[in-house]
Amino acid sequence: MTDVLSDMQNKKRPKKLTKSRDTSMAPDIAVDTQEKNVKEAPEAQNTQVPMDLKGPLESELASIPTIGKRRNLRLGEDIDEQIQDYCRQHEISHDVLIEALFLQLESNTALETEVLKEANNRHRLRKRAGQIRRLLNHY
Repeated sequence: MTDVLSDMQNKKRPKKLTKSRDTSMAPDIAVDTQEKNVKEAPEAQNTQVPMDLKGPLESELASIPTIGKRRNLRLGEDIDEQIQDYCRQHEISHDVLIEALFLQLESNTALETEVLKEANNRHRLRKRAGQIRRLLNHY
């Protein structure tokens, strides 16, 4: 049995040549959008900032907070949907919403106390849910 397996592994079979194929679902639409993007994009690709604007733009960029590394957040399903809807409605990202909420939270101690109380309660519930899942999976 081992000899058959080693023969199969060592056997050099010629590779079959296959034609590449178009896997797009709607090639006409894809070509149209690509052409449209190419027509709109050249201005953005070849633009250079005039020297008189470069200094002010660099100083403005330096005054804007830099973005940290990407983080994954696990949110409750119901709250995740509510945040998605809220962000879509106000045309903002999740990241910006969380940043703004945190900055407001830091400046309002009464609100901070309430939020921490809620956060500790949610943390306790999540830990308990994990314990229950482990118990159920163990038996």
